Amino acid sequence: MTLAHIAADYRCADLSRALARRAARATERVRAHARRHGWALTEIDAGKFPDPRYLRNPLNRCYFCKSNLYDRIARLTDRSIASGANLDDLGDVRPGLLAAGERQVICNLPTRWKRR
Repeated sequence: MTLAHIAADYRCADLSRALARRAARATERVRAHARRHGWALTEIDAGKFPDPRYLRNPLNRCYFCKSNLYDRIARLTDRSIASGANLDDLGDVRPGLLAAGERQVICNLPTRWKRR
């Protein structure tokens, strides 16, 4: 996100999901980074827990989590949504990347869904 601020030469909003499993220390690091760089940080609930598809805990539960998250972000902005991925994400089942691709979320890696 820091690079996006520099490259785009404008302020952009960073949306960070507030997750129950995220450590308080990690959340504070995100908040501190946002303050340091003057970002308008908005924390949102990803909306996964009310979703019965996610709660059934299927192999592709990340698809439902990311679908809910990206849909909620899209309701907050008319701008493009960007998300990061790691290179090793492409070597495993990553249903969240499928959700991103379906919603035209900009990823730094190609979107791919590999079935087991």
